[in-house]
Amino acid sequence: MSKVLFTELSNEQLEVVAGGVDFQLDATFYAAKENILNGESKSGPHGSTAKSNGSSTQIETAGLAFLALEAYQLPNLETR
Repeated sequence: MSKVLFTELSNEQLEVVAGGVDFQLDATFYAAKENILNGESKSGPHGSTAKSNGSSTQIETAGLAFLALEAYQLPNLETR
């Protein structure tokens, strides 16, 4: 049994003990790729012709919003 009556705590530790902490994490991501293609063909004496045009777009996007109010334990965020 400990006989210590008072213990020094950091401000962050006091916030957790006194009712939790509030925190928010936000992140977004956006990437786009665009392709444009043009083609043309011709033949000989006054016959045949062909033309083509085309385009494509690839879009990738994501978003994250995380809000914690009165959290009593801070999350353990590990980097990979």
